[in-house]
Amino acid sequence: MRLLLATLGSRGDVEPFLWLARAARAAGHEVRVALPEAADVDTTGLDAVSLGISFADLADSLDGGAAALRAFRERIRPAMTRALATAAEVAVDWRPDAIVAHPKVLTAPVAAARLGVPWFVGELTPTLTPTGELPAAG
Repeated sequence: MRLLLATLGSRGDVEPFLWLARAARAAGHEVRVALPEAADVDTTGLDAVSLGISFADLADSLDGGAAALRAFRERIRPAMTRALATAAEVAVDWRPDAIVAHPKVLTAPVAAARLGVPWFVGELTPTLTPTGELPAAG
């Protein structure tokens, strides 16, 4: 099975998807990981493609106050728009049998619908789905 794993965010959002990619690959699946640019993660041996966004660089642009609002408008919003579009393009171009995506990858269900394949949200914390002990934070 061809699996596309797509994630956005910091290292804490990326590392679990890399672990899942390695486990799926070891189980015999063909796996591609779409992820943000991050120098501190190890993608050795994985088919990894960049979503063209660096959250570390974006975080460096936030100084607070009006500068933060300007950074959001001028850098963060356009970077997220490009990353979400790239995630959809990677999916459509690679044609996986299923997509597993971080909740931040808002274009995953659209790409899956276009391809006619299932998609699954990979929640690392109960953001969208409540658990037996915690309500959904989102």
